[in-house]
Amino acid sequence: GDGVYKSTDAGETWAPVNAGLPAAASRGRIGLDIARSRPGTLYAFVDNYETARKAKEGERDAYGRQRADIIKGAEVYRSDDAGGMWRKVSESNAYMERLAGTYGWVFGQIRVDPTDENTLYTLGIGFHVSRDAGKSLTTLRGMHSDHHGL
Repeated sequence: GDGVYKSTDAGETWAPVNAGLPAAASRGRIGLDIARSRPGTLYAFVDNYETARKAKEGERDAYGRQRADIIKGAEVYRSDDAGGMWRKVSESNAYMERLAGTYGWVFGQIRVDPTDENTLYTLGIGFHVSRDAGKSLTTLRGMHSDHHGL
């Protein structure tokens, strides 16, 4: 039942703002950030547990275990109306399936460049950048893994 909630009265009340996100039963950890250069634009880095495909024979997870179903995994969503409606902006591909490695302990951080609402960073085991509003991400190399904050 994970989701995004919004308060407009300093936290007195909260309302769900999940239109366009995966179904509640499939949502895991969600990272959020606001585009400071365009405050109505929000990004959500969603751990989507929906099945993307069946694993191939011999396909292993990060711990060497045979995989059964491959989940959709990391997905990037964008809202341009302060959370009123979300739309998926990231591609669905093997890169995104593997983006966060194993789920739960370092997944979920997303940061928007404070001067460009189309440049995003996702953190986890790897450190990734998108310069096209979340459509594609590439790994930033040259530093140790395990990126917990930015």
